[in-house]
Amino acid sequence: MAREHNFLLGKGELLTDPVTVAKSGGEKNPPYKFAIAKKRISEKLKNTTDRLAAVPSAACPGDEVVALMTIHPRYVAKSDFPIKLLKTVGLRAIGTRPKKIKPESWGIKEHPKEAVAEQIFVAGKKSSFNNWLDRLPSWNERTPGALLLTQVEDLAPFEAKDKLRSIPNDVEQVVLEVVLHNQGRSQIVDEFQAYAQQVGANPLLHRIKTIGGLTFIPVRAPRDKS
Repeated sequence: MAREHNFLLGKGELLTDPVTVAKSGGEKNPPYKFAIAKKRISEKLKNTTDRLAAVPSAACPGDEVVALMTIHPRYVAKSDFPIKLLKTVGLRAIGTRPKKIKPESWGIKEHPKEAVAEQIFVAGKKSSFNNWLDRLPSWNERTPGALLLTQVEDLAPFEAKDKLRSIPNDVEQVVLEVVLHNQGRSQIVDEFQAYAQQVGANPLLHRIKTIGGLTFIPVRAPRDKS
């Protein structure tokens, strides 16, 4: 007759009972308390919306603009990505990049002076940023995604000066590579061409390439217009 418990491991009979495994560590102490985080982001969001409002409509296909959301360097895991926050405010992530920063606060006693954080390019309509600004004062800790504000280190507009790299000083004309997030919208290239010509630039459309939702366009422009 077979034995009731037939294990190769010693004391295998313990496996027949529920076992509660303690979680390693616990929830992180956030770098900012919710009230402080809400105040910080309100101020940064106000500055962001003001500066995005100044971007000409011709430079915003579909009235869409891009901002940079910097996540605190203590939150680098995929599970820390602020998906719920972005969904709540009607924005979407279109890319990321690493950046070494010095946070205002760490929320822990021992920490480095600076660390690498993740910056998220967040895109959406100007109205979505404005609506977020209007609704943020009424947010509480139960608002979907609101607690993720405690993990946000910075929020700022993604401006033209942040996009340019290594422009020569000794030439009158430069050739730049412009990258468009076209989202499958072919007309966005036409809209960009019209805007480029409006500011005195010449898109070299015969050399255009589209890869995975990104369109790469060489553009010849006067240096003072780049």
